[in-house]
Amino acid sequence: VREVDTSGWIAGDFHLHAEASFDSGMVFEERLRRVLIEGVELAVATDHDIVADYRPALRNIGAYDRLTTGIGVELSTLELGHFIAFPLKYDQSVIPDHGAPDWTCLDGPGIMSLLSDKIDDPDGGVRIMAHPRDGFIGHISQIGLDGLAESRSLSLLEAENVLLAQTTCDIDAMEVFNSKRFDLVRSPTNAEVIIYNRCYQRIDDAEDQAALDLACPELSPGSALATCASDERLSECKQRHRRRLAYLAAREILTRTPEEQLAIWTHVPGDSDDDQCTPANYPDEIPAAIRDLPCVEHPGTYDDWMRWLDKGLNVTITGASDSHGNEREPGSPRTWVRLDAEPGHIDVGEAARAVRDGHALASFGPFVRTSVGGKEPGETATVSGETFELALDVRTASWFGVDRIEIYVSGLLEEVIELDHGPEVVQDFGGTVTLPVPDEDGFVAVIALGTREENLMRKVVTDVPFGELQLPRVASLAFGAIPAFSLLFTPTPAVPDFFPVFPMAASNAILLDVDGDGRWAPPGPLPSFCARPCTEETEDEVCVDRERCLPAGFCGLPLEGQCVTGPPGTEWSIITSE
Repeated sequence: VREVDTSGWIAGDFHLHAEASFDSGMVFEERLRRVLIEGVELAVATDHDIVADYRPALRNIGAYDRLTTGIGVELSTLELGHFIAFPLKYDQSVIPDHGAPDWTCLDGPGIMSLLSDKIDDPDGGVRIMAHPRDGFIGHISQIGLDGLAESRSLSLLEAENVLLAQTTCDIDAMEVFNSKRFDLVRSPTNAEVIIYNRCYQRIDDAEDQAALDLACPELSPGSALATCASDERLSECKQRHRRRLAYLAAREILTRTPEEQLAIWTHVPGDSDDDQCTPANYPDEIPAAIRDLPCVEHPGTYDDWMRWLDKGLNVTITGASDSHGNEREPGSPRTWVRLDAEPGHIDVGEAARAVRDGHALASFGPFVRTSVGGKEPGETATVSGETFELALDVRTASWFGVDRIEIYVSGLLEEVIELDHGPEVVQDFGGTVTLPVPDEDGFVAVIALGTREENLMRKVVTDVPFGELQLPRVASLAFGAIPAFSLLFTPTPAVPDFFPVFPMAASNAILLDVDGDGRWAPPGPLPSFCARPCTEETEDEVCVDRERCLPAGFCGLPLEGQCVTGPPGTEWSIITSE
């Protein structure tokens, strides 16, 4: 039963895998059946380095009037992370990749240019940075970008990789929600990471039920994390405690107080930051001065996005399931796109352009509408005086709910709305909120979140298994077990790797024109990974940290050498000023 009015919007999943991908065996027809079951209305095929077309399978199952499919690709580089682009052309005669872009020996600017050339849309389509903070398959992680310090630090394995010399921010969108990886969304505080690791260690060390009951007073004061049966094995009881700990810790990380956000937003990074969320360094009290500061080992995509916005880089945030097989439902999460179209008659190019222009909502369930003076996300609203009004409507189906709304103005958490009803309420919030006008051109964005157990989505949506190993983690463990490589992999403090699926939605930004000139122009400068023209004379002024003015006339790391990737027998390309 459709309980939430989503008229004027379509539900899209722009990151799906099926039989064309090397890591998915799901046939196209079964992929589309699962897409239909989840209420997705635009499904884009994004197999790894292969262009696939769902339309024949859609004919086979007779669902043309219920679903539109798009042709895309997940360009899966070895050095620079993964990128999605659509709509693309599908060429049956090109075997085996049907015209997929070849990323061999291309740096960031080259990849963005290649994707633009491949898009089959005169108005440009959309290019999406997939799971940007997910280790070596995430672009922002791979280029070594420090989200706070605005500098880059490459790992020892990548220190001489010439493809990482120059970076670019010429990207249309990024996945702030990918799969059910809630650990990649927000930057945890030092205290949140230390407490989680302390409690986890106490659970591991417990030799009986009594010790388990005392494992985590920080998150479960006055009671045990979980209740275990008298005849239950200690090992099974420990696992129950770990799952409960992971839920409570993840909930703390996903929610932000105004005090925490102020400490994170205004923090000036220093050399000591690297050790401030290491539990072993604080066996007793956590110093008050570092509690609310960000754990630099786990930067979050949403926090990256707000910092970029504050510097004038407006990238659309999206959500996508990255579904490969049975365990991740398509559309969990999804991107709602502001487009008035029937499910079987969606113009894929129009949808891509709407995403690129910020007319989108990333969501694990909640449906959120926001506006300022009639202007919606992706648009610019002129505001003046001391305050402005945000019109806000948050809705959820009656089997899950929202109990917390956070409203950010130019990076600061200016309003927290706590709701005390359960999931049965469909309109969780409706009304206007008065907010302060920022000093300079800025933005307003909203997060809606369900934190209490009765509001979670586990009645319908499956949890992420406890201890699930992701691809970058597997690689780190594998290399770390080899003595010759172990020095290259520095262990980092853990964050939860089990999640019930929290109802969560993140709106795109409504841009605020404060000076009244009719345009959005924050003072900047743009983030440091954007291409910055330079000369030898301006190098010290324009380039940051270890960067120099490269022969091409842009700031970058002074790396020299050959590109050493590509099919056997190919001539390696030399990265030169040309």
